Amino acid sequence: MLKTGIVWFTDNLRFNHNKALDRAIEQCDQIVCVYVINPKTIHKTFKGIPVVGSRRMQFILEALADLKTQLQQSGGELVFLVGDETEALVALAKQHQATSLYACKAITWDEINLQEKVANALEFSCDYVWDNFLIEPTQLPFELEKLAPIFTNYRKLVEAQEWHIQRKKLPATITFAQVPDLPIPALESFGFHEHPIHLKAAIHPKGGETPAWERLRHYFSKTKAVSTYKETRNGLLGADYSTKFSFWLAHGCISPQQIWLELKQYETQFGANESTYWVIFELLWRDYFRLIALQHGPKIFMKGGIKNFSPASTFNSAVFKAWTEGKTADDFVNANMIELRETGFMSNRGRQNVASYLVHDLHQPWQLGAAWFQHHLIDYDAASNWGNWCYLAGIGNDPRPNRKFNTQKQANDYDADGAYRRHWF
Repeated sequence: MLKTGIVWFTDNLRFNHNKALDRAIEQCDQIVCVYVINPKTIHKTFKGIPVVGSRRMQFILEALADLKTQLQQSGGELVFLVGDETEALVALAKQHQATSLYACKAITWDEINLQEKVANALEFSCDYVWDNFLIEPTQLPFELEKLAPIFTNYRKLVEAQEWHIQRKKLPATITFAQVPDLPIPALESFGFHEHPIHLKAAIHPKGGETPAWERLRHYFSKTKAVSTYKETRNGLLGADYSTKFSFWLAHGCISPQQIWLELKQYETQFGANESTYWVIFELLWRDYFRLIALQHGPKIFMKGGIKNFSPASTFNSAVFKAWTEGKTADDFVNANMIELRETGFMSNRGRQNVASYLVHDLHQPWQLGAAWFQHHLIDYDAASNWGNWCYLAGIGNDPRPNRKFNTQKQANDYDADGAYRRHWF
């Protein structure tokens, strides 16, 4: 009998350099590729704020459509299921008499628990593989419980070791089990609505591996903007002051290791400098937040964060609402909040300022800000989002006792002529 494996796509929505898919191809005679949307999950709320917003949901569906096309070009198909993940995967396994399941190993609390639930429900073992890291946990020179509490210490340890990333090609022929060709459901079928393209947006990202590579090639070979990344990364206006890779990294349309491989090729051709290194630096920060999520589990979502104490706050619905609507007393904060609401994106510089302002100037609960970002950001990544909010609230991995930004000084430093603020008012 043919050995059939199920590849369960989650936050690794790409065809190439997908370690779960690679392993399934190596170990199975034929594979079934599946994505499951649980309506209860996408319509959950945190502190009364919906977890998933329309823009992010639209991006995910676009990424799935692109993945479906990629699979079809290799003779396969993407099975799209709606319902409880465990029930859907158990039924699919029985339908195809599957004997194995492969997926990207989860890093945050709810997703880890879900994968354990699926593994317990199936009659065979699940192979959850590390992916979407630059340096995977198994490659680190220390055990997870020995993770340094400060990023700089972690970075120095990692950079001191030699590690290699290999470029791997898929086999010319992949055997897929026969499944029906069904369309990806429309956004509206899940109760979401499409947003028109905002003409003032810095970038108009579309989900999928194909657009991810278009962006990478634009930033590397077409514009060579990566060679000045360190100087421009704190910008506020335009498409190319930063990589904008976060949209596609968040959903696994491209992996950090793929970016690293392309960056090394770029450096060979055009030369390495502080800016090209700084892209790797930022990818290491991303890894670090993922490791913090693994190490501390649910704590990154809790009021006291990983330090088990919470900054003083008194919730005021009018004050919080003014922050969300960009109607505070601070015009720099307001401009950033309007950009977030209107486009689903905010610069890194903006994110730090509005978070600091909410926590340290308005004295509102940091979890509400993190939840607001979670709902609106297209590039929402649980570990980075909640880790950064803990960091700014003083209950994360920050060696400083009080990470408070002077938002007016920041506005003078990064928007001296007021162009960004005028852009959004």
